[in-house]
Amino acid sequence: MSEPATKYSRHASTASRVALGIILLLGLVLGLLFSAAVSIWVLLRKQDLESVALDLVIVFGLIVPCAGFLGFALWGHPERPLRRLAIGLSTGIGLAAVSLLGWGVWTGFDPSGMRQGEIDSALGEITSTNREAFYLGDEADGKHLAVVSELDGILEFQYGRCLEPDIEGECFRPISVASQPTKNWGSRGESGDCKRLRPVLGVPAANMGELTVFTGSSIVAISYLKAVGNGFVGVPSRQAALAPQLRAVGQPTAAKTLPPPDPETQAFVDQHCGPEPK
Repeated sequence: MSEPATKYSRHASTASRVALGIILLLGLVLGLLFSAAVSIWVLLRKQDLESVALDLVIVFGLIVPCAGFLGFALWGHPERPLRRLAIGLSTGIGLAAVSLLGWGVWTGFDPSGMRQGEIDSALGEITSTNREAFYLGDEADGKHLAVVSELDGILEFQYGRCLEPDIEGECFRPISVASQPTKNWGSRGESGDCKRLRPVLGVPAANMGELTVFTGSSIVAISYLKAVGNGFVGVPSRQAALAPQLRAVGQPTAAKTLPPPDPETQAFVDQHCGPEPK
């Protein structure tokens, strides 16, 4: 009689381990689902968050304490299945947290940013055409270069994620730098006052609705937008802070000085912007 009893005991032990394993797996799945639900809820409810880093901080602030609470509450329970469930939940939430952190580091906390290969390709095309263009490097004010585009002769570099609100399906990013040949200015109906400012990087600068620098044969405008209500406003102080980072495409670091304006560009400044302030 002892042999059948031993076999029964072994079968019961195996079944118990399988059951505990299933409970552990169930806790793991529940932890992952809980973390996913929290992440989606945060991303859907975000309003004026300009950085994915802040989204991640909120997610961590919600799921990590929950993991700790659940683990603490269930770990001390006398029933082994509940303790296994606690381990599964905590493991699932921990894996989700580590995955979120790894994703954030990999994307530089900005999923909209261009990968280095894409940046190199876009800049290489500009360099190969000998097009004069200026930008702020691969990153500005903690925001990665997201778009390089050209429209009507204006070459634009945009940084960061799309701001909210989304107006008529358009993506407005916080930072942009637009370079256009001086001879093309006004071809799209541009107009407005030009108020001369102190030089930036050794070349004339002015306020033309946004901080504008005149260098070589180009007019270069730096825009920094902030969402306010149902629209956007420019932030002159942030534009001025970014201006010293300007560099020509192909130049690896910010320039101490920019190329002086050519005669046509200087004539534009003198005609439209007045004398330099004293």
